[in-house]
Amino acid sequence: MGFVTTLKSNRIVSLTPESVYVHLQDLVWTAEQLEHGLSITLKELPFRGQLFKVVATNGDFDWIITNHPEGTMTTHAIQTENAVRWQIEPLHRELKQLTGSEKCECRKARSQRSPIGACFVITLGWRFGCVPANLRSHYILYSTPCLTVICGLN
Repeated sequence: MGFVTTLKSNRIVSLTPESVYVHLQDLVWTAEQLEHGLSITLKELPFRGQLFKVVATNGDFDWIITNHPEGTMTTHAIQTENAVRWQIEPLHRELKQLTGSEKCECRKARSQRSPIGACFVITLGWRFGCVPANLRSHYILYSTPCLTVICGLN
């Protein structure tokens, strides 16, 4: 499974495993590399990735990296995947803020599945209107050790 994420402009990269590391801003791009990305290695990571230089809506550059095989992605496809990735970020933020899922005191993965799954279902219900608007403020979520209980208050 591949990933797509952004990089900060202060990251340093290497074009080949044996070359020196340079800052992202110091890379020289050809037209073909702007379209199909540049194969790079990030410092401290054991694998190579494809780096894309994308112009943001405000005129700044976004640096987007993926581990998809070289030559399989274009800048447009990466922009589309990055837009989808960004829609997931606010959903996770809502999950934590609205349901209190970070308060779950369960330590084992098995114990976390049900409480966090319930939090996720509630968040999706709020987001897509499955929970009536007049009841949204009446739902609370509280945690006890290894048990998350969803209660409807009247």
